[in-house]
This record gives sequence, C-alpha cells and structure tokens, in this order.
Amino acid sequence: AELTRAIEKVRAAGTVSLERRAQAEAALQRGDTEAADGILAELEAAEAARSAEHGRAAAETAKGRGAIAYMNAPQAALAHYRRAVEYAPEDAVAWNRVGILNYRLGDMAAAEEALERALALGSAAGDREAEAIALGNLGLVARTRGELAKAGDYHRRSLALAEELGDKEGMAAQLGNLGLVAQTRGELGKAGDHHNRALALNEALGRKAGMAAQLGNLGLIAFTRGELGKAGDYLNRALALNEALESKAGMAIQLGNLGNIARTRGELAEAGDYHNRALALNEALGRKEGMANDLGNLGLVARTRGELAKAGAYHNRALALNEALGHKAGMATNLNNLGNLARTRGELGKAEGYYRRALGLFEQVGARREIAQTKENPRAVGLGI
Repeated sequence: AELTRAIEKVRAAGTVSLERRAQAEAALQRGDTEAADGILAELEAAEAARSAEHGRAAAETAKGRGAIAYMNAPQAALAHYRRAVEYAPEDAVAWNRVGILNYRLGDMAAAEEALERALALGSAAGDREAEAIALGNLGLVARTRGELAKAGDYHRRSLALAEELGDKEGMAAQLGNLGLVAQTRGELGKAGDHHNRALALNEALGRKAGMAAQLGNLGLIAFTRGELGKAGDYLNRALALNEALESKAGMAIQLGNLGNIARTRGELAEAGDYHNRALALNEALGRKEGMANDLGNLGLVARTRGELAKAGAYHNRALALNEALGHKAGMATNLNNLGNLARTRGELGKAEGYYRRALGLFEQVGARREIAQTKENPRAVGLGI
C-alpha cells in the first residue's frame, strides 16, 4: 500500500520536475529501486525544506522509500521510517514499521516501545487496522521472549479485529502466528490447523509471501513428526515462492530448514552448504535471530562430523546472539546442544549445568516436547535431573 502511495505521490509532486516524476514512476514500475529511491529522496528533501504543513507529505515520501527498502534492506528501511515519524509523530503506520523493523534487526526493547506507541495512536484515532497490526507485532516480540500466554493473547486480539474488519490478509497472518505459538508448545495438531487455515486464506488472496510462510511452517511440523519427504516438499515449495519474490529473509529461513532435513538424512556436505547460504543471507540482512539459528545448525553439523571444538564455537556464538535478543527458546536450544557436547567429552558435571539451565528456560517458555527431551538427556548419563 505504501509503495502504491509512493507512485501516486510521484505523479502528484510539484516539487520536482515533470521529467523527474516520469523517471521515478518508470523506475518503480520496472523494479529499479535504486533509481526510484534517488528521485524520491529529492522529493522528500524538497517537502521537508518547506513549511511545517508539508511534514505529512515528507512523511509519506519517507514511507515510500521505506517500502522500497523493506524486504531486503531492513537497516535502510528503518532509517526511512524513523524520519517519517519525525515528520509526523502521530503516524501509527510508520510507528508499526519502526517497531517490526527493530524486531527483525533484534532490538526487542526498541521494537516494543515503537509498537506500544503505534497501538496507543491507533486506539486514540479509532484506527482499528493500525491497532490490529500493532497487537500482532507485539505478539511476535512476546513469543521471541518466551512469553507464550501473552503472545497468544496479542494474536487473538489482533485476529478478532481483523475478522471485524474483514481483513483476510490480517486474519491469515494472525492464524499463522497462533500456529507458531502452538508449535512452540508442542501442540502440533493445533498448529497444523492454524497454518492450513492461514494457507487457504493466502491462496485465495494470491498472496505468495503468506503462502510461503505457511508452507514453511507446515514443513517444520512434518519435520518434527519425522515425515522428511513431506517436509521437503513443503519447504521446497516455500523456497521457490521466496525466490520468485526475491525475499532474502524468506529464502534464508527455508534454506536453513532444508539444511536440517539434509543433516537428518546424513547428507552433511549438503546440510552445511544450505546453512552457510542461509547464514550469508541473514548476515547481509542483519537478522540476528536467523543468524543464531544458522550458527546453531552449523554446530550440529560439526558435532555430527566429530568436530567438537568447532561445534562448541558455533553454539556459543548462537547462544550470545540469542541472549542479546532475550530469545529464551533459542538460548535453551543452544545450552542443550552445549550440554550434549560436554556429555560427548565425558564432562558430566558441565553437561548437567547446561541441561539444568536449558530445562529452566524451556519450562519458562512451556515448550513441552523440548522439556521432555531435555529431561531424557541427563537420565541417559545418570545425572537424575
């Protein structure tokens, strides 16, 4: 929507020449984002230099530039949306974008602050759509922190508003998010129901990004159940959609998931290649959560090869990133993996310490399957946790 408005703004702009307006619109239409952004930068600067009444116009142009950068250049997009809220501090849409971009870049405190502001502004203005988006995004922050009850509440409130508005895209997003909460709790049947409902809505809308996300989630459920062929089919379909969309974040997620399938099958070279490709994409995007996942996965590949020192280095790097994010489930997974390494080395006291810390975090999150698995690890070596 913001990209469409950016095109409309270029057409209506009086602060740049007719020729430059035509060049900007043509650049946007053919996907030349760099050229389009350069001309929009001229427009934004011209509007910002005029009287205060042009703040809203400058904000809309900044948002248009943010929309261009949003998918694959989150740091640049965040800078654009930050300027938008400086021009128009009451803009709930821009605050929502500031919040979700901070979330993607791993700054949970800044994300929460921006999203709470978006929620308050939306509520004060009676903007139910802005409220719904803010609630859904706050649910993502809560889930990352392991606050699953809080996350579920946010997503249900967002879903109710989307249903009230008849917003099928919003409904699909929140059903998918509720599916992820259920997955974290180990409720795979419920998670699958949510993801299939979300997939059906996205297919009806022809929304490829949403379809890719839900296919990926269904692939993870199949993987958890040991249905590797089914999982691979879902994940390859998701990857193909993300490649068609040129979504680097989506590609990174599915490459990492396909790497886990390859590792489970014993195809370690292929697994390492998938995870390294995913890591390179996430590093380019600054996606700390994705980087942590990829490093942890590379640690599992190294351990399977018997490269215990290398595995430990990967898991410790992943743990540091997850600690910075406050991502309890990720921290617990890394600690559990470090416990497994210590156990393999015969360092049982050290292993017990890792397992206890992992178990405490999994219990805080309510990850039932992982709680059971973590309790089983020390029993196998007589630690009695």
